[in-house]
Amino acid sequence: MIPLSKTNTKYLNKNDNELLSNYINGDHTAFNALVHKYHNEVYHFVRKRVPSHDDAQDICQNAFINLSLYAKQFSGRSKFRAWLYQIAINQYRNHYRSIKRQRTLMEALENIDAFSEDINFLSLSNREELALLRDAISKLPNKQRMVLQLRLYLNYSYTVIAETMGCAEGTAKAHHHQAIANLRKIFSTSESYC
Repeated sequence: MIPLSKTNTKYLNKNDNELLSNYINGDHTAFNALVHKYHNEVYHFVRKRVPSHDDAQDICQNAFINLSLYAKQFSGRSKFRAWLYQIAINQYRNHYRSIKRQRTLMEALENIDAFSEDINFLSLSNREELALLRDAISKLPNKQRMVLQLRLYLNYSYTVIAETMGCAEGTAKAHHHQAIANLRKIFSTSESYC
């Protein structure tokens, strides 16, 4: 939280709508006053819902970042405080969606069947082999690694991969093919992967 200097205490007497309006008109100290006024309150609101201080801090920080980005969208139909809390709730939801996506990726990585279509030359029967596969994938060139991860972990079509990467569908397929070929090479030539 950014502390307010004694010279800026005039902002503490303004209502939230005035402060937001001043911020929208370029007065960044007014935004600082809003952060100063609501940071602890929003933090504690979020902290009651998450297991760690760091997660609460991240969510709270993102809420205030979004407040600054979308300040002009505040219509005034609801109270500012309610709007700010809605932003915090949305950030809380986004945080847990992100965690859920990460878990889904880890489950996909640990699900041997997910690899059977493209990596049927491997027998991924234990965690050690999965760790070796993760290590091998991390050694691929960036574009190959990205295509492979999007295809295998998220089951994206080549069309979606191409859109995501900003390339032609044929290029995405070529990167995928090269990634599989490189994984085959890594596993067939390196004794540490055998």
